[in-house]
Amino acid sequence: MRTMAEIKNRGRDSAPAGDCCPAPVAPVALAGPGALPEPGAFQVTLMGEGAKRALGLVPSATGAFGIEGRVLAVFRRSFYLEMGGVAGEEGALVCLGPAGIGPGPLNAICALPEGMDWRASGLAEGGRASCWRGLLRAGRFSFSCAGAASWRPAPPDPDFENAPARRVALEAMAREAGRLAPEEGLGRLIPALARGEPARCNPDALDWRGGKDQVMRAGSRGAGALMQWIRETVRAGLSLSGPSEAAAGLIGLGPGLTPSGDDFIGGAMIALRAMGRGRAADRVAVWALPLAESGTGRISRAHLACAARGEGAGALHRVMETIPGMSPHSGGDIVGPLAAIDAVGHTSGWDALAGVVGAIAAVCGDFSQNGDREKNDVREKEHEW
Repeated sequence: MRTMAEIKNRGRDSAPAGDCCPAPVAPVALAGPGALPEPGAFQVTLMGEGAKRALGLVPSATGAFGIEGRVLAVFRRSFYLEMGGVAGEEGALVCLGPAGIGPGPLNAICALPEGMDWRASGLAEGGRASCWRGLLRAGRFSFSCAGAASWRPAPPDPDFENAPARRVALEAMAREAGRLAPEEGLGRLIPALARGEPARCNPDALDWRGGKDQVMRAGSRGAGALMQWIRETVRAGLSLSGPSEAAAGLIGLGPGLTPSGDDFIGGAMIALRAMGRGRAADRVAVWALPLAESGTGRISRAHLACAARGEGAGALHRVMETIPGMSPHSGGDIVGPLAAIDAVGHTSGWDALAGVVGAIAAVCGDFSQNGDREKNDVREKEHEW
């Protein structure tokens, strides 16, 4: 069996780190066409706020100056650009792909030919990219950003205070995760987290499935420790310096561009923002982001930074937007949004949802309809920090 360090290293090795690519270049003034879109350019139809910032397409952009960057990573149906930055500093990321990648803070969804394969297209990592007056170039390809719609998650919903709706939603998510979540990753922690039983995330309590996935065994203790810290910090008002060393083991844990442990932490921060617990999300971010600087890959760091602002995959936000409308009598349509979670990465959607579920249960304590529930006023406790 691999050690936790080996599992974490596997995750970092599989993610394209900034050190593997040429150094980013600073923004420069570019010459370019005066009329857009350019003939032959693919149309960008939807962009997250992070993608717009990366490409300089926000009100604070520097007028007629464009921005340059490089192709960071190329996959079959999508690719990442790193834009801007100066020597020794990382630039901002944007991910371009078809509608199937779904909305997200870093995503720029494009109208592309069906079956477009970027790996086979000749687009190469390290190639030059630039954006000027809404025309994006990456290698020999051009993309028109003119007229692209903006995507951003909904603001915090005050109806998250609806305790019966939360209970029904947690029960539904626990039920569906037990049925649909993959054996890999951390998604199968959702039932225990939804019941508010972080101790059940201890690997010793996972014997029935513990041998099936090493990330689950390595990450379960960290997931339980982080949720316990959130519960004690937010609900009991305890002033703690930071989560335990076990929780820190989540950073970079697992394979892929966004390892399972990172997705779990990101989901927790997103849920805290959605519930209006911004100060709690800030405390998690202050702890997690510095650890991520050396503990995980470049792309995962960018997604964690978005999660710290409350921004994640659109499918994850659709689940959270459904929760306030759940009813113990009529139920609610959370099954459909949960099905979309399955399409987010290999396990990333479920890993992030585990963090969402854990944070909701840790903050609100709605573990069962008949159980005792704490009556602490969370917002007053936050003001005491």
